[in-house]
Amino acid sequence: MKTIQLGDGLTLPIDIITMRSLVLGVSGSGKSTFGRLLAEKIHEAGQRFCVIDLKNDWWGLKSSADGKRAAIPIVIIGGPRADIPLDENAGAAVADIVAETPHSFVIDLDQLSKSKGIRFLGVFLERLYDVNREPLLLICDEADRYAPQKPMSVEANVTLGAADDIARRGRKRGIGSLWLSQRPAVIAKNVTSQCELVVTFRTTSSLDLKELKDHIGRVASSEQVAATMSQVAGLRDGQAILMSQHPHLRVFKTAQFPMPATFDSSATPRIGTRRAEPKQLAAPDLDALGDRIRAAAEKAKASDPKHLQARVRELELQLKKADARAPQVERVNVPVLGDGEIVKLRGLVSDLDLAGKRACEHAALMFDAIGRAVAAWGVPVLLQRRDPAPRHTNSAAVPRQPVLRQVSERDELPKGERAVLIACAQYPDGVKRDQLTILTGYKRSTRDAYVQRLREREFVEDHHGDIIATPVGVEALGSDFEPLPTGAALREHWLGRLPEGERRVLEVLLQHYPKAVERSLLDGPTGYQRSTRDAYLQRLASRRLIVQVGRGEVRASQELF
Repeated sequence: MKTIQLGDGLTLPIDIITMRSLVLGVSGSGKSTFGRLLAEKIHEAGQRFCVIDLKNDWWGLKSSADGKRAAIPIVIIGGPRADIPLDENAGAAVADIVAETPHSFVIDLDQLSKSKGIRFLGVFLERLYDVNREPLLLICDEADRYAPQKPMSVEANVTLGAADDIARRGRKRGIGSLWLSQRPAVIAKNVTSQCELVVTFRTTSSLDLKELKDHIGRVASSEQVAATMSQVAGLRDGQAILMSQHPHLRVFKTAQFPMPATFDSSATPRIGTRRAEPKQLAAPDLDALGDRIRAAAEKAKASDPKHLQARVRELELQLKKADARAPQVERVNVPVLGDGEIVKLRGLVSDLDLAGKRACEHAALMFDAIGRAVAAWGVPVLLQRRDPAPRHTNSAAVPRQPVLRQVSERDELPKGERAVLIACAQYPDGVKRDQLTILTGYKRSTRDAYVQRLREREFVEDHHGDIIATPVGVEALGSDFEPLPTGAALREHWLGRLPEGERRVLEVLLQHYPKAVERSLLDGPTGYQRSTRDAYLQRLASRRLIVQVGRGEVRASQELF
């Protein structure tokens, strides 16, 4: 088997490119040095790598250690040393180029804000997983920033999901991953648990040592774990313990890694000394890569909702300015109908008005007959008199007969308000407003308008955010309202009513009840990708059909059983 030589007596199989590895240690202990050394050896073997660089630390790969000779012709996208500028909207385009070209890359996010960088990486990692097919080592420096144990925003959660896909399934797409982090306690366990090789540099924090013991316990025996924990806090700079049980890499040893052959652009500045700058940098063959990225970024920007909204506001402002400059035009009213035509039209309106009133008279007589017939059988009937409004105010006065009709609150309840009221009545403990949106399909403004009208009629009440149907509201629904069933009938009710995607996800969770199911395990049975699956889970949670259990696990609601 072909190998790569890292140092005296220390070799790794070339398959390390498509394996998953974890590198841990405090700042300055040697993590980035190890990463640079591995990148150099991969380049020497004629293979590709791509570095995610958050701090402008990796550009030194272009020069020799003394800065006098060119080294690896990497393409740097973004950052102060960029070969190609990085646009925050170009995540998919950058992934396409990394996957389809023979270059090695450094993606430098140093000049993007944290939120923009996280958003870019979410798109980049998802796209890279979709399109890459040739061997590629993804070197993820400061990995806990975009693969955290506890994501703190929607964008961070999306990016973590993409990183999880790379760690779990990237090997089938030719993607290996090297995850570097100072803090074992804060990097996502779903990512680190997939790593077959753990390289541990000096670690001193008690919390990190506790997590480190858990990490290395997956790839080492109890005796090896004990030996590692006894010495890891005292390791020298550049010294690390390598552990793996992979069939192609069974190793447990302490090694002192040599210094890389490339320039150390991540070195800490020293007091009283001026940082040296390399005189020679390798120049990559960029061809049309920059134009390709810029074109894709413009395309993504053009479809971005925020950009579109800004463009709309700009056009509206231009239109107002144009209207203000336009000359005022005098309005002239031109009659469409002649006097004779107007007289004929008034006659037709009068005839129609008379015919309508006669129809009302006949209807009144019919209702009187119905009322007398029902009264004869002893059945009470609610009747209300209502005078129809005249169709034309200028028509001759005609004696009006009272019109009688049967009415109820249910007859006068519009469709939208009825749908919202039914949804509230089916949940005696009340429903949240976002749940009403899921149950009725009405957007927020429409939903809130219907809720307000129902409150004014005292059909619903708002108890600290829970919308509850009042007894008057339930009575107004009449016989059209059926409470939700229970048990198996309730499950059948929802399975027959839900859209296909939500139904398929719920069926899997019902089969496993009362056990909880990890989100990622739903992908196979349902056939949905992560983003689609999570959208369906969110809708089911809004309907109170599922509940979140622990971290990343869901279970069918107890109310369904």
